[in-house]
Amino acid sequence: MNETAKTLAFAGVALVTLAAASLATWLPDWRGPGAGFDDQGEAFFPAFAEAVDADPLAARVLEVVSYDEDTAEVRPFQVEFRDGEWTIPSHHDYPADAQDRMARLAAQVADLTKEAIRSDRASDHEELGVIDPMDEKITTLKGRGTRVTLRGAPGGEAMADLILGRPVPDREGLRYVRIPGKNRVYSAAVDLDLTTRFADWIDTDLLSVSAPQTRLISYDTRKVNPDERTADGAFVVRPGDPLVIRRDDANAWTIADLDPDQEVDASKVGDLIRAVDALQVVGVRPLPSARNAILRSLVSKGFYPTQQGDLLSNEGSLTLANDEGVVYTLRFGEITLATGDELTAGVGEDQDASAEEEGEAADASTDEESSESGQTEGRYLIVSVAFDETYLADDPDGSADTLPDDVFARAPDDPARVEAEAKLAAEAERKQEARDQRINESKDKVAELNRQFANWYFVVPGDDFRKINLDREAFLKAAGEPDAADADAPPPPIGPGGFGPGGGLPPGLNLPGLGSPQG
Repeated sequence: MNETAKTLAFAGVALVTLAAASLATWLPDWRGPGAGFDDQGEAFFPAFAEAVDADPLAARVLEVVSYDEDTAEVRPFQVEFRDGEWTIPSHHDYPADAQDRMARLAAQVADLTKEAIRSDRASDHEELGVIDPMDEKITTLKGRGTRVTLRGAPGGEAMADLILGRPVPDREGLRYVRIPGKNRVYSAAVDLDLTTRFADWIDTDLLSVSAPQTRLISYDTRKVNPDERTADGAFVVRPGDPLVIRRDDANAWTIADLDPDQEVDASKVGDLIRAVDALQVVGVRPLPSARNAILRSLVSKGFYPTQQGDLLSNEGSLTLANDEGVVYTLRFGEITLATGDELTAGVGEDQDASAEEEGEAADASTDEESSESGQTEGRYLIVSVAFDETYLADDPDGSADTLPDDVFARAPDDPARVEAEAKLAAEAERKQEARDQRINESKDKVAELNRQFANWYFVVPGDDFRKINLDREAFLKAAGEPDAADADAPPPPIGPGGFGPGGGLPPGLNLPGLGSPQG
């Protein structure tokens, strides 16, 4: 080879090297070998994108599988549309509030594009965090990503399937992404409304109650000791001190047999009703359907059937009745200390544990210890609903349904009397029809609520339980004292006239020549 040829060869090598260096600068962290850049900038799932354009709810199943490196546990989460409703199979098919979230997630996955190719080597998967969390052939516990799969129907083919890896260093918003079964790893701008928190997929508000509608509040404080049985095997029931708070005809809260120097603090009753309305669901467990399993299950969570057909709980029960005739009964059972899926779905829970064992474990752990261990305190709850016409409010229009005073002084065939009696009969029929309609509506509501509650143990926060688990003294005040809310309220601001907001006369004050009292 002459000198000129050598010079040209060296120049060619230099150009190739320079080009590779420039390419590496333009595409940082790319790792060959690979098949080139044929799919860079393309959509990950073009067919899925077309399906979502045609139907935002084309994806009817979401499967998310994550991996906990600390515990070496695979954590599956599922949401799917089946038999006309969204449910969460990973949480015992509990009903999901999923339609809007699924539509958003499907659109975001459809928009994912391959920003750049980062590697074609399987040996890089651990470092980039894109090992399939369900891959049992790989023994390493590190570098496993989160697998996200969207399907058109339960058991159907995947419409979109990807593994989300670690964030790309120094590239905000980018993550490593791999298609399962492929070696190639991409970077992509990933901004998915993706969550596996149980609370994000359900309606966490358990009940809807209000103070103006509530007519009765009743505490059943009977207790059951699981170690005490009668000769025929029945649980021994210890009598409690029942507490009944009623709203009287004057719309005031009353408790029977109060001392003369005591009265009900209406603000405390209002606080209780608001606490019940604010109850949050943090976990669920299914009630067993098999008869031989349900007793053991109930007792393990602090609930005890009686021979009289009642169901008692070791933390008592609370009943609220409203002016629709709807009666809610909340039975509170054992405490549970857990976190993650153990709290929300009871994963790993010993279904055969006795209530005594669970209680002893809970008693041994204080709130401070629970906080330090990262566990959340919950309380098992069973909700039942019934209809009782006793509490149904009267016809709300309040129209009179009596005859004029002189009508019966007239002859039975007197036109005025006949007309008055016909009007009275028509009004009575209208009111009865209206009441019957309200009864049917309330019964339908009760049936729907029981479909919602009947098959479940709910887990509610320990703090929520303590706001509800009150004794008689919590609702009382000294006669004549203002309610707690009134006593704590700041004084009203002084208005322009010196008599409160807006000036003018204070409510109830009537000075000569100034008209009627205000308020």
